[in-house]
Amino acid sequence: MAETYSDHIVSDRKMNKTIFLQYIENCCQNHYDFWGIFERESKELVGFCCVKLWEDSCEYDQSGVFSRYKSNATYPYYGLFHSMNRYYLQELAFRYVSDGSRTITEHSQIQDFLIQNFKFRKAYCQLAVHYKWWVKIAVKMLYPFRKIISFPRVKAILNMEAMQRGEK
Repeated sequence: MAETYSDHIVSDRKMNKTIFLQYIENCCQNHYDFWGIFERESKELVGFCCVKLWEDSCEYDQSGVFSRYKSNATYPYYGLFHSMNRYYLQELAFRYVSDGSRTITEHSQIQDFLIQNFKFRKAYCQLAVHYKWWVKIAVKMLYPFRKIISFPRVKAILNMEAMQRGEK
């Protein structure tokens, strides 16, 4: 399988070079910074992060590291997030940085990584989910069985419904 520009899942597909370049072009029309991690010897791109800028804060919007660098003892995410936190929080004196919202499938586990290693904290909000009429019916029918359903997408929607109801 060919390596993609990101191991970050976008709509259940890996981001290929074309999609990545379209994403970057889209970001260039807004206020974004782009960070890259490069291998010292080969100068090869190892990973990246796109950061959406606000007046006194920013959001780590999209990030990814090639899979072969995730387990080779170089720990690229540590260097990336350490450098970005230092730049935005210390040098620019932003009030805060955000790693964005949690994905509904919770597949990336980036929030747990940042909480454990960089002292990020959770910021809670009220979740309001609006369904199409037919999805609403399906959710109401399946909700009582949410703990035994194993289809990841269905389970993710039912988990959101539980959060909305204050049961999770």
